[in-house]
Amino acid sequence: CHDKLGQRDKVAAYLRRYLKDKPQADDREAVAAWLSHLDKAIADERAAAARTAAERAAGDRAAAERAAAAERAAARAATERAATERAAAERAAAERAAQQRAAAEAAARRRTSEPAAAGAGLRRLGYAGLGTGAGLIIGGTILAVVAQRSASNLQDRTNVARYPDAAFTHDLQTDYQNGPRYASAALGLAIGGGVLVAAGALSLYYGRRARRAPERRVSLAPLLSPAGAALGWSF
Repeated sequence: CHDKLGQRDKVAAYLRRYLKDKPQADDREAVAAWLSHLDKAIADERAAAARTAAERAAGDRAAAERAAAAERAAARAATERAATERAAAERAAAERAAQQRAAAEAAARRRTSEPAAAGAGLRRLGYAGLGTGAGLIIGGTILAVVAQRSASNLQDRTNVARYPDAAFTHDLQTDYQNGPRYASAALGLAIGGGVLVAAGALSLYYGRRARRAPERRVSLAPLLSPAGAALGWSF
């Protein structure tokens, strides 16, 4: 029954007991041969089981090692990915910081250069106004001198007490006609020159202030109101 059920250990135990209890049995050789065959089969089965267990254990160890290696590789990949992302983020942050610094420097240069440029423009305008105004004043002065000389000459030549035979000659007619013109032109040049000199002095003053204090802004802007329009300075 045990042999039919494949229980070889029990069969071998009963056969050994049989050979021990009946050492003179007639079928001793057959039973001993059967027992030897069983022992060999049991040994082979145990060896196969041991090999299978060893192979299974080796496979489990290999699988565990592969899993550990995969985990280590995944951890290394994650670390490398994180390092790459950190490096990319740091580069991006450095680029943004560099762009911000460049923008700030450009803005600072603009803040410094724009008022300085405006100041330089105002100074040039002031010098031009002063020079032009001075030229107009000088021209007006010359015309005033010419008009005065013409008036003096006309008054002197038409003095009957000094020149009883005085006649209204062509030269006197020219002085009579040009004298008022010269006087009017001299007055206009003097007024225009004075306005230009005043404007040039203001422009030069505020241009120098803008050079000394770059944060100050100077601009021209139209001023509109219900009463009309005007051009105003903003400081």
